[in-house]
Amino acid sequence: MYFRGKQSDSSEAILRICLDRYVHTGISHVNCLTGRPFARRYPLSHPPLWFAPFIDPWNGLLSAFSALGIRQYARTHLFAAGAPTNPSQGDEFGRQLDDLLTQWLQVDAVILGPLDRRVLWNTLESRYYGGTAHFVFVYATAGIGRFRVHDPEGRPCSSVSAMQLATAQVGAPSPTGLTQITNQGALRPWKEVLIHTVRTGIQIYSTAVDFPEAGPQGLASLVDQLRTKPLKTSERGSLHYALTYTMLAVQDLARLFTDSTWEYFIGQAAYESSLHEWRRFARYFCRTCATALDGLHRGDQPLLLSSLEDVTNWETNLGTLLETSVDLLPQVE
Repeated sequence: MYFRGKQSDSSEAILRICLDRYVHTGISHVNCLTGRPFARRYPLSHPPLWFAPFIDPWNGLLSAFSALGIRQYARTHLFAAGAPTNPSQGDEFGRQLDDLLTQWLQVDAVILGPLDRRVLWNTLESRYYGGTAHFVFVYATAGIGRFRVHDPEGRPCSSVSAMQLATAQVGAPSPTGLTQITNQGALRPWKEVLIHTVRTGIQIYSTAVDFPEAGPQGLASLVDQLRTKPLKTSERGSLHYALTYTMLAVQDLARLFTDSTWEYFIGQAAYESSLHEWRRFARYFCRTCATALDGLHRGDQPLLLSSLEDVTNWETNLGTLLETSVDLLPQVE
């Protein structure tokens, strides 16, 4: 069992654990395979989801399977949305999850989530930022109604009851379920994986732009709202984690588009030009987010708002940069 160390978003870690189990080691840009770094949403009435990825964790996991070409080797079970309304329904859901996990573990380990980690083990960012993906790896039974669970975010190889997992499942803010790789199918050629990832990411960004609470216009609306009232303590906490994760997402995108593999696909001149543009984009985007964080920590509202306006401009520039990059993509034979 692999322990990845404490992390805030387990999408990449859980995928790496799954891929390592099937001897597909050395996969790069795993977070980008999910499509989650490409676009963000800004629901005005729900601060914990400010700057959350436009793609929810569950669909991000399936997107990664599609990019790698192993979607057909996976089976999934998506739970119905909404929490049980009384204790008897909660008990029934716990028994259902217990039966499913026991049955599926006879084949192999199971990815479960995303979960509300506050039910299992409390972490500060779980209170303020609902945009991260909290998956766990269930790999064995541990007695009647209990399972061995590996959480790459800091709790390896724990014994957890089915009822705890069920409670964490229904408290999650997005679609949740089980997924399992049922066959060691071969991955797509790496060239196809990269191209599929980029094309899917550009589609995600284009879709987000059409939503009023996503993309650059969603952030602009959020900035306008922040001008009208002071930030609550909880909203400050949400922005702190949101801006931090956004910088990490942009860095993941820059690493994807500056991967040396692209030089072989698109030629040295085009690669060097793209390299310069993406490095510049990531540098200034992250610097602007850092300035916004500085304004947030110092309580400097004008600095925070002006910096968020600059982030809005860089979100718009991301769309232009993605359009330029897609024109360079080679055709898949």
